[in-house]
Amino acid sequence: MSVPSSTLPTGQPRASVSGRPDSRVRKDLDKCEALVSHAAKAGTVIEETDVNALREARCAFERGEWTAAIGSSFYAAMARIAKAVQYPGAKHRR
Repeated sequence: MSVPSSTLPTGQPRASVSGRPDSRVRKDLDKCEALVSHAAKAGTVIEETDVNALREARCAFERGEWTAAIGSSFYAAMARIAKAVQYPGAKHRR
């Protein structure tokens, strides 16, 4: 199985030459922001460092200053946020 050239071996999008990753990252940023919003409404505490990683990633994306380090921090934070939040409509696993 080959990995598309637009992604890293981890499956994360590779930054383009301009410093702006593809549209999948925008969608991931939107999803992560929705998770944080839901967490706030539900009273779920999210680590400040994870919220900061999301904020820094959004700013870097919008400015076209995306780097591998920012992507790595963002996706690690997104994984922790998703683990902490039970999104509405998600099936409960036991």
